[in-house]
Amino acid sequence: MKDKVIALLDSIGITPSDIVSTERISGLTNANYLVKTRDDELIVRIASADRAWAHGMSRDAEAQVLAAAQAAGLGVEVLSYELPDGHLVTRKVAAGTYETAPERFASPETFASIVERVKQVHALPPVAHVFDPIAKATKTVDLAKREGIDLPRGVSRLLEKAHEIEARWKPTDPLSLVLCHNDLFSVNILQTSPPTLIDWEFVGLGDPFFDLATLLVACDDAHPLGMEHGELALTVYFGEADRDRIDHLSDMILVVRLHAALWGVVQQALRVPEPDGFTYAQYTEYMLNQLIAEI
Repeated sequence: MKDKVIALLDSIGITPSDIVSTERISGLTNANYLVKTRDDELIVRIASADRAWAHGMSRDAEAQVLAAAQAAGLGVEVLSYELPDGHLVTRKVAAGTYETAPERFASPETFASIVERVKQVHALPPVAHVFDPIAKATKTVDLAKREGIDLPRGVSRLLEKAHEIEARWKPTDPLSLVLCHNDLFSVNILQTSPPTLIDWEFVGLGDPFFDLATLLVACDDAHPLGMEHGELALTVYFGEADRDRIDHLSDMILVVRLHAALWGVVQQALRVPEPDGFTYAQYTEYMLNQLIAEI
């Protein structure tokens, strides 16, 4: 794996003699490395082609959006992006993520600033890739059956509920879809001013309410922020929080949490190594059981 890191860095003019250290860092879908050179700190992502396919990602869309996000000041500086695999080199930003600062994330000022950034994301040029979390949820449940992965009883009711939500809010005009990040959890939002967004793998056209709903579960997908934060998000984004928008956002919170829970199924099917103290099966079971109990 480190040979690939060295090859990627060499392609941008960084030789092994320039490298001071290479450290494997966190990442549940890809292999990520912090590389320190004499003059810089870089993040190198060695992407997995099979995981991209299984998770419904488009590397072409990601490459396009990374460039647009950098130009708009929304993302990090991209030094290299290798297609078709999606290997990536970016310049490290000297800031932590909101995963370590949930209280600050939830403060009205910070939360509003993040919503403003999301609104800017949704104004980026469209891509030729649609992110459909409900269709993906259905496919993932089918994948679990094929792979012999046990899911809690009641999952079929969850899918029915998701399809009811889809029927209630799915736009009749595809042009109303916007470019969405689709993975706006706290680990993907840097504590810069204004906030910087990272990890654009799930990018695609979709319902803007999915991104807004993700912000409400960004720090804890099992325990969403209250609807006072939801109304703040809607007011910042739309100028007002009317009844239809509140209902739409409430529905999409369930869709986001269902999508997050079933992410663990794909990881199980791909036999992705698990970090210490965490299992995809237990995470999926806990999240699904909680959602089943709530509907």
